[in-house]
Amino acid sequence: MGLTPRELDCLSYLAAGLRPAEICFRLGISEKTFEKHIARAKDRLRARTRDQAVAKALILNIVTP
Repeated sequence: MGLTPRELDCLSYLAAGLRPAEICFRLGISEKTFEKHIARAKDRLRARTRDQAVAKALILNIVTP
């Protein structure tokens, strides 16, 4: 799988219920950068949607809410 620390951060915050704007503020990144991290995570997890990527990451115990 090989998710980067930033991709894991983004997925973890999504799993905790934060909105993308809140995640961007906490991580100090732009929304475009956030979307790139999520797109790469989706590809690596073979997920179609952001929610599916979060669900797979939770099932695989690679992130916690």
